[in-house]
Order: sequence, then C-alpha cells, then structure tokens
Amino acid sequence: GIWRNAAVTTYAGSSFDMTGASRADYAISCDSVGATTIKWGRGDAATIEAGKFDSNTGSIERDLGNAPPKPASLTGLNTANPDGTFVISMSDNATINGQSWDEDVPLGAIRYDGIYEWTIIGTGAHPYHQYLYPMLIVEPGGCGLHEEGEFYDTISAPDSCRVRFYSIHI
Repeated sequence: GIWRNAAVTTYAGSSFDMTGASRADYAISCDSVGATTIKWGRGDAATIEAGKFDSNTGSIERDLGNAPPKPASLTGLNTANPDGTFVISMSDNATINGQSWDEDVPLGAIRYDGIYEWTIIGTGAHPYHQYLYPMLIVEPGGCGLHEEGEFYDTISAPDSCRVRFYSIHI
C-alpha cells in the first residue's frame, strides 16, 4: 500500500504483507528498548533498534493517532462518479476491455483530470503496478490482502479487484 487512512497505533500481528513491486514507508513508535529484524523473502532486509533518546538526538515524538491529511487528488474517490471504466485482464492472454494489444488499434484513452474505475483480473501470478496514480480499493470487502478504502500502487489478488484513481498529479 502507499497511503493509509489511519495510522496503525497498535498492531497485534507479526507481519505486513506486500507484493513484490510494492513500497512502504512506516513510522514506528516503540515503548521499550530492543531490536527487531525486517524480513524480505528468505533473508533479513534491515534491523530496527529502539532505544532511549535524550533531547540532543533530534528525535521528535509525534502523536500517530491520525494519518496525515491527503492531497485533494486522493479525497472523494469512493463516492465520485467515474468518467470511464475499464476491465484489465492480466491473464496469459492479457486484455483491456476484452481487446488484446495491437499496435494499430488504441486500447482506450485516459483523460488528464479524470476519475476512472478499473476492474483488474488475474493478478495472482503477476501483480498489476500503476506508477503514477494511487488506486483506491472500492471492491466491497476488499480484495485479497488489499483493504477496501485504502490506497495502493500494486494489486495482487486471487480474484478480481475494483479500484478507482484520479488521473492528476498528487
């Protein structure tokens, strides 16, 4: 995921699942001294060491009860009327709206400053990654590990996943 609607203030689990192309930024607050390792695949990716800080460390404590405000381009998508809908199939015979790629036939157009709703299918074997526009999960109940109402840049779900995005710079 790339944008949470609320900060995770307590977490009972032991992992956050991500797809191979996902990215994440975490702010971690620890109430005890110690170290933990971040695992990636079969190896260690990083170690987080929590300690006591004095006023000379530059550490700033912050209330993590609320997520930072979203830019305007990420608000209101859940209730917006889309300017267009697409069905993207990532199966062996990848298609957009049932049409296979042909260099002489456009597969569709996305207008700048438009709101689009896509149903993305077949991402179990190959995730769908969208670089420019964060995708809001609007699939009721979410899809796979992707939570309804949260933003992601990569979709990898066992079934279809309905998303919306605003085609504007954030």
